[in-house]
Amino acid sequence: NSAQMLVTDASFDIRATGSYFPRKTEDPLNFDFDIRKFDLRFFETLLPGFFSGTNGTTSGHLHLAGTPDAPLLTGEMLIPNLTLKVEYLQTTYKLNNQTITFNENHIDIGKLKLQDENNGVATARGEIRHDHLRDFRFNVAVTTDRFQVLNTTEKDNSLFYGAAEAAGILQFLGPLNDLEIRASLTSMQGTDISIPINSGNSIGDRSFIRYVVRGNDSLQRVAGLSDILPGLRLNFDLEVTPAAKIKIIFDQKAGDIISGTGNGNIRMEIDTKGDFNMYGTYTIDEGDYLFTLQNFFNKFFTIDEGGTISWTGDPYEAQIAIDAIYSTKSSVYD
Repeated sequence: NSAQMLVTDASFDIRATGSYFPRKTEDPLNFDFDIRKFDLRFFETLLPGFFSGTNGTTSGHLHLAGTPDAPLLTGEMLIPNLTLKVEYLQTTYKLNNQTITFNENHIDIGKLKLQDENNGVATARGEIRHDHLRDFRFNVAVTTDRFQVLNTTEKDNSLFYGAAEAAGILQFLGPLNDLEIRASLTSMQGTDISIPINSGNSIGDRSFIRYVVRGNDSLQRVAGLSDILPGLRLNFDLEVTPAAKIKIIFDQKAGDIISGTGNGNIRMEIDTKGDFNMYGTYTIDEGDYLFTLQNFFNKFFTIDEGGTISWTGDPYEAQIAIDAIYSTKSSVYD
């Protein structure tokens, strides 16, 4: 009915004392846990493919009461330092000296301060509610004046990639099997995003020719994200400012790329099936376009201010309306 337990190895050092009386109708569980070391890499196994490179431990004291069917866990855990990488974003964050409080029906994350690789800081506040350690529901908000929110390459996500620094708010709402991530962000200096608007099936030396196979497009699923967290929904409202550099790629191999800065309000949505949609208009303030034809004809164009690129759903069906000028010297003789 009463016991002492010791679990210790290189990753864990946990000491438990207490009792369990199966015949008691009220609080048959009564255990105290002295957690001297708990390796946080354990949580990579709970969300495989979501985090990587986790380096950190936690310690603290927890009390377990209630019944096996309805346990009650209370106490506090201290995280002296933690570093982890978010796989989908390819961003690495760290935190120091943070306390997590366990209450009977929710986990209070307090005021977590996250730091990115560029020394940007974001603050996370909120709680994770649960029903006796089941049915976890998130209500967490992350706010920042400047933070790295993306650091990907084309290999990570062929739909949009690059580095992104942003200010604003990011929310995580709902249970893991129906999690919604909302964001309202404004781009900051250091943002350099590439958006291919072809399906990757064009011919490099004839960039004006496109071959599209309808209904069999890589657009249908976004980098396996819906496999990592089934039921995930993303709703991002992005205010793009001239601080951000945007590349619109017609054909990477041939060099057909619009590069510029401008303004725009763009909404990006990913539903529970992993389908990706974009809405909004990006207005170019200044930019350039290297036009390539047949691998021997290359002309550098300057884009007039006021050109627009608009999306009404399918990112590959952007509507482009721009004027571009090629300047040259010529003889006025005859």
